[in-house]
Amino acid sequence: MRPLIAADIISFYASSRDLLILTSDGRYEHFDKREIRSGQATAYNTVSTDEGEVRVLLDRTTLPDADWHPGSLARYDQFDTATAARVAETVMRDGVIAPLVQQAAEGEADEWERACVAAEIVAYCGGDETAAGRHLGISPDAVHELLTKNASTS
Repeated sequence: MRPLIAADIISFYASSRDLLILTSDGRYEHFDKREIRSGQATAYNTVSTDEGEVRVLLDRTTLPDADWHPGSLARYDQFDTATAARVAETVMRDGVIAPLVQQAAEGEADEWERACVAAEIVAYCGGDETAAGRHLGISPDAVHELLTKNASTS
């Protein structure tokens, strides 16, 4: 698990593949829509592939016209780095971290489950416990405490 960065967005767009996906083991990959076995291949949905369940992060066809980054395609049909960084930040926040936060808040998540989610969010935040705490709505000290408990029960 690592943060999605501008280079990932640029690489995805240059690949001419349909979808940027997040695998269950935290890898970012490029897929074509024909590789989807079931589920709707739209942003932030979970779909089934031959590799298992994956989360769709971006559909290539939505990138040129999306209003959250107007005029983002530079000459030669490529993203500039600053725009790609904004896209990566938005996708990380809305497509990767927000579902994890929701998972931690739903139902009867026990402390161990919350600690596992906190550890995953810290990993996606590049090890930044303060950033993870902002996403989770808790203090960095509380994040650290969850990580300590997670480490002792793993």
